[in-house]
Amino acid sequence: MRGTLAAVIAAGACASVAHAGTFALVGVNFDTGTLWNINTATAGTSSPRATGFAGYTGIAADGAGLLYATTTFGAPIPNALVTIDALTGDTNVVGSLGLNANFEGDLAFDPGTGSLYGLQDAQSLTPELYRIDPNTGSAFLIGPVATAATGDLSAMAFVNDDLLAIDTQNDQLLTLNRFTGAVLGAIALSEPIGSLAGMRVDRATGDVSVADGEQGGADAGNLY
Repeated sequence: MRGTLAAVIAAGACASVAHAGTFALVGVNFDTGTLWNINTATAGTSSPRATGFAGYTGIAADGAGLLYATTTFGAPIPNALVTIDALTGDTNVVGSLGLNANFEGDLAFDPGTGSLYGLQDAQSLTPELYRIDPNTGSAFLIGPVATAATGDLSAMAFVNDDLLAIDTQNDQLLTLNRFTGAVLGAIALSEPIGSLAGMRVDRATGDVSVADGEQGGADAGNLY
């Protein structure tokens, strides 16, 4: 564990983290939509900036450092894809995902192809993997992520060629088939991660950062 995300968690839950531009790591508050810079060595947070939205289910940065985020079904603008300026927090709506119940999950760009992937739609009893058009927001179903038990997926990232996701309900790190959504492997976590979590990879160093969500984690509000 690197430290506690005190400033973020004081206002709500840390939903996701992403690498963007000059910021090594940023996090967004689920309840308020506030965007923060995160110190990867200490987990200290700084430079809060309003995005004008709330209820983000995941964020990810494209190759140019522009942040993309999805909103939950209960957000003021529900089930949508938006872009966020990492410097200012200014947010623009790209379009509807075409989903009825976008819930928690996360976003991840494939560094090899630039394709955007998303998790999960609560309307299905089984978590699902989607490909999302970053130009329109439309989500296209790839397939179900069939875990051994009913899963709750949050935090997703590409590590080299592997698509990884965390099942926060069963406390497992999953390797997913990006073409089908099938689970290729599962490793038990050493401790629980809260249901609102995020995971990102530093492409320069290979370091993986995981932000522990507020709900259900033994050490909620921590950065690993």
